[in-house]
Formats: sequence, C-alpha cells, structure tokens
Amino acid sequence: PACVIVVGGWVIPSLELEGQGKFLLPVGGAVATRASKSQGAVRKRRSELEIAAAILMAILDEQRVEDGHVRKTRLQARVYLSWNCLNTHIERLRRNGLLSTEELQVTDRGRSFLRTYFTDVRSVLGEYGFLNLHP
Repeated sequence: PACVIVVGGWVIPSLELEGQGKFLLPVGGAVATRASKSQGAVRKRRSELEIAAAILMAILDEQRVEDGHVRKTRLQARVYLSWNCLNTHIERLRRNGLLSTEELQVTDRGRSFLRTYFTDVRSVLGEYGFLNLHP
C-alpha cells in the first residue's frame, strides 16, 4: 500500500513492492517535492529511468486499487505527464518488454527492472550524490 511521509516540509511518497520493503517514489519533477511552492521549491527534470519507474509503479498500484483495471487518464495524472509523452513512454516500455502489449500490465521483466532500480541503481546514485534521498 502507498503511504506519504512528511519530513521537514518535504512530501515523500513511498510504496511497498512485493515484500521488498518500502521505496520512495519519484513524484512531480524530483524524487521528493517541497510541500509548498511558496517556500522555494525547485523542480528538476526527471530522467528516463525515473519516468519509467514512476509509470510501472503507478500501474502496479492502480492494479491493486482498481482490481487489475488501469485507466490511462488516471495513470497520466499520477505520473504528471502529458498524454503524448505518456503514450511515448508506454510504447518504449512495451518495446523493451516491461509492459504487456495488450493491456497496461507490468511483465515479470518490468518487476525485475523495478526491483533492480529501487535496490541497486538508486542506492548507487545516492552514494555519489545524484539523488536527494530522505530516510
């Protein structure tokens, strides 16, 4: 289940991934977004990896909430992408085998990508100061 952690004015969504523990989710334009724009929030552009992870995580969460049915409009709102950008990213995820070709369902390869992304890639990027991770 998804939850939101607020640390020092920062809103940090997290989600539990199949017993792998809770992970921070990419939201807005950054890993965490400032709770109020008036306090000087700076939006960053997301990388292709962050967008891919955000889409896959949103699909998994929607499947849990909506009994397996994922609507593209809800997905679009959750990952903060325009309709054209969302469709472009979905096509790329399908070509790479991370999403099924018929429905918006995450494949085993997609789940493997998420596990690797949240356990290995983000920790390495964090070690070198490329991510602003909050406990």
